[in-house]
Amino acid sequence: ESVAVVDAVGWLHPPGLVGVVLERLLVVRPGTRRAAWAAEQIARCGAVPLVVVLDPPRFGRGGRRLQFAAEEGNSAVVCVLETMDRSLPASVRLVVSAPDRVRVERGGLGAPGREIQLPPSAESPCHTGALR
Repeated sequence: ESVAVVDAVGWLHPPGLVGVVLERLLVVRPGTRRAAWAAEQIARCGAVPLVVVLDPPRFGRGGRRLQFAAEEGNSAVVCVLETMDRSLPASVRLVVSAPDRVRVERGGLGAPGREIQLPPSAESPCHTGALR
């Protein structure tokens, strides 16, 4: 399947994505002012089952529009954020507190989550300190 990545700030370097079939990757770089709009349009079109939005600005009311667009286009939208945006509607939130700790929150607005500890992996750059 194809995947669309909305890269608001232009940080993604597709050739560096090991194991990704680049022919199935759509990278859109609309800038921060148009990131929400671009994600909404791609999610709504129904041609791409997964839309990943990298470090967008706060969506505000646009978060609900993005949710409706994803439902209309039968797409899943994953937002990768540097800081938490509780105004963004989400069925599941993964909150990374350390390279080996992830809290899973289901539902929405501040529901208590369950923290899980990931097993160490020699292949993970997070455990080697490369991404710290």
